[in-house]
Amino acid sequence: MSKPHFDLVIKNAQIADPLSAHFQQKNDLGIAEGRIAAIGQALEGREHVDAQGAWLSPGWVDMYAVCPDPGEEWTEDLAHLSIAAAHGGFTDVCVLGGKQPQSDQTSVVRYIRDFKTGPVRLHPLGSSTHGLAGKDLDALFDMAQNGAVAFTNGNTPLQDYGMLMRLLQYAAQRNLLVYQFCLDNGLAGKASVHEGPNATLLGMKGIPSIAEVIAVAAYIRIAAYLNVPMHLSRISCAESVALIREARNNGLAITADVAALNLLLDDSLLESFDTGLKVMPPLRAASDRQALIEGILDGSIQAVVSNHQPGNQEQKLTEWDYAAYGANTIQTVAACLGGSGKLKPEHWTQVMAHGPREILRMAPLRIETGMPADLTLFDPDKNWIPTEAENKSKSLNNPLFSSNCTGKVLITVKQGIITARNS
Repeated sequence: MSKPHFDLVIKNAQIADPLSAHFQQKNDLGIAEGRIAAIGQALEGREHVDAQGAWLSPGWVDMYAVCPDPGEEWTEDLAHLSIAAAHGGFTDVCVLGGKQPQSDQTSVVRYIRDFKTGPVRLHPLGSSTHGLAGKDLDALFDMAQNGAVAFTNGNTPLQDYGMLMRLLQYAAQRNLLVYQFCLDNGLAGKASVHEGPNATLLGMKGIPSIAEVIAVAAYIRIAAYLNVPMHLSRISCAESVALIREARNNGLAITADVAALNLLLDDSLLESFDTGLKVMPPLRAASDRQALIEGILDGSIQAVVSNHQPGNQEQKLTEWDYAAYGANTIQTVAACLGGSGKLKPEHWTQVMAHGPREILRMAPLRIETGMPADLTLFDPDKNWIPTEAENKSKSLNNPLFSSNCTGKVLITVKQGIITARNS
């Protein structure tokens, strides 16, 4: 009897999925009709990919990326974002779209929802308040009905706690997910870097950790008072991690994510004055970075996001004080795995695949026979140097260009079809 032939066979892959019965085994995967049809040895197919011992995860999900389309498509558009995301290992990306603030966010939500031509699934993020101004609730239910998977106020933290309580109560009643970006603007002032010795040496105004920590503490107390779930997005400080850990240990429904660059870099790099490093939240101290890694290891932080915020050359190639916040990061997130020093492939699968799906209430995905073939093949030990030549985004503001990185995506598969290959 002849062996079955599959559409695609990924050979010699180590299974990085801790929820799979095949975890840490080296196997072949046979894929047919968009699903994992077989897991075993010596499988044959019409197309073969030799993983050569690289690690295989369920497809990665990015919970937060920004794309100024429609409105500033010359900076980034959904097509380029989608291609860059696929090369970064993602099968699904949550996108806050349009030139912000938008007066009619529902139309932007529909625009993202209806974008079907790219290699990843794009899931729209809606705005929490009208125009992201923090004054009036936006049309949350209308946006949810049109495809919004979660709601965020972007980089504009909610300072009006009465508004926040109304938002959380409304969202809880309708089972809507709301992201909270944590920062007290009064304490942050007009500073743009982490407050610490490096900022002092460089003569730069600093954002103290307490500006984030006090917001995290207040948001947790409000969630506890209302007895509602809350997601804290792009946490950057050690004290914030400690507060989230304590809240979760006390049984509160608190979840959190961290931006990739905050997991990889710290404020010691600011001496270069590279405006690609001007991000929000700011790069913090090395001790904060280590605390974020520990938060992933103990489950206090459930997801890593790209925090992809592209900018054009005019916005970034200027003096630090005038440069826009943000970095093009969605294609190079995997560098955080090797750069962290402590995270193992199974930890990465948890925060890139399982954690985001659970928070977003998506269908669970495991590397098991019968499951959809959404997969990310990655090598945590691969050394490489990101360059502008291989950049798929329209934006060039990636601070990792020309840097030595460890950890790279090799292949991304969506519905059984290879959507991206990296050498």
